[in-house]
Amino acid sequence: MQLPVTALSITALNHMARELLEAQLPLLLIEGEISNLVRASSGHLYFSLKDAHSQIRAVMFKTQAMGIRFKVADGLLVTVRARLSVYTARGDMQLIVQQMDKAGAGELQAAFLRLKERLNSEGLFANNRPLPTLCTHLLVITSPQGAVLQDVTGILRRRYPALPVTVLPAAVQGEKAAHELRMALTQIHKVPDADVVLICRGGGSVEDLWAFNDEALARAIFSCPLPVISAVGHETDFTIADFVADIRAATPSAAAELVSESAIRCRQQLDTRLHQLHRALQHHLPELQRIDQLQLRLEQLVQHYLRSKQELLRTTQKRLRPPQQQERWQLPLHNSQQSLLRLMQLHLKSYQQTLNQRSQLLEQQNPRQRLRLMQLRFQDLQQRLQQSLSTLLQRQHDALTFLAHRAHSSSPLQTMERGYSLLFKQETLIRHSRQLHPGDLLNARLRDGSAELSVLRVHSTDENADS
Repeated sequence: MQLPVTALSITALNHMARELLEAQLPLLLIEGEISNLVRASSGHLYFSLKDAHSQIRAVMFKTQAMGIRFKVADGLLVTVRARLSVYTARGDMQLIVQQMDKAGAGELQAAFLRLKERLNSEGLFANNRPLPTLCTHLLVITSPQGAVLQDVTGILRRRYPALPVTVLPAAVQGEKAAHELRMALTQIHKVPDADVVLICRGGGSVEDLWAFNDEALARAIFSCPLPVISAVGHETDFTIADFVADIRAATPSAAAELVSESAIRCRQQLDTRLHQLHRALQHHLPELQRIDQLQLRLEQLVQHYLRSKQELLRTTQKRLRPPQQQERWQLPLHNSQQSLLRLMQLHLKSYQQTLNQRSQLLEQQNPRQRLRLMQLRFQDLQQRLQQSLSTLLQRQHDALTFLAHRAHSSSPLQTMERGYSLLFKQETLIRHSRQLHPGDLLNARLRDGSAELSVLRVHSTDENADS
């Protein structure tokens, strides 16, 4: 590098030193002990890394610091990935830290990545069997003393109380954990009606979850004859068991909701069908009432007709008082009586046929009979789901909460919370400096209010310079 002929300013010298260091040295892996830790209100971490003979200042900015999954404190031995730079304001050499792990965690991560790549090349990550339409018996492999088991069974009691749950106990942390988890998988044949296996535990450090990165356990999960759900740690934790399993749930609670989702869906379908049957019955009820009324009216008309004819016959007989007149009219009267009886029989037969036809039509279109048939059709499902299904509102509420959180995260108000503001000129959002002129009146909208501003001078970064 050619040195300048003229004298350098201190600022120029520090900038030159920083450029040389950052250009010549790659990203370094450094181990040291944290001291003089300061957490700034901005979220940045300022500290020193030291060993027995030396120390160096270091900074880890907020974006990278948010990825640390352990408590950072003075005296903690850590391994960092950082680049060497110079803080030009003081001329101090410092480390810009990109990643931090507890000492030793780097080796664990490297071993995890090597095993993951090897098993993936062997095809052990190809399991993607779907869950059954309706889970009938769930096997849970976890520690019986852990809070995770209580969370899972509590959710299932609320959403799917009829689901039988069998716990296959196993340690989920420590030297014996991987062996006990494998042994639990070999016991699933003792529950012949089981159709889903859930392996779960709560969150923890890399070392706490390491049993789920065991190669033999991964091969046992891959060979399991039933679909396997892996729910290990928090949403940001990933283990080899997650990749080998058929389904990976973000948390044990999310796995319980996934198992019970089909039951909620079946309950919703059953409620819909019952509601449709009820509406159909209500729709045909006026028609049934009308048929009953017509039948009653027909019977009344027939009885009235018979009474009127009988009364006419008695009146005619009384008028035939003289015997000779009676003999004279006896034969025609008898003939009339026979004709009347035949006519009445014809009417009755016609009414009876009409009544039979309407009765048959009523039996064919009887909503009550249809309802009984459909109730028998769903009886088996009702027995399996009775007292076991709740509402789908919880899932919808969770989805709404998630969407609200996403909407809140992308809201301009979130940006304004960090100290930004919006400038408007006559209700027009200012995006470029060329929209402004000296003397313009502006309205600044802040997080908790607004302010009126006046433009004194406009500086532009465009080629046209200042205006």
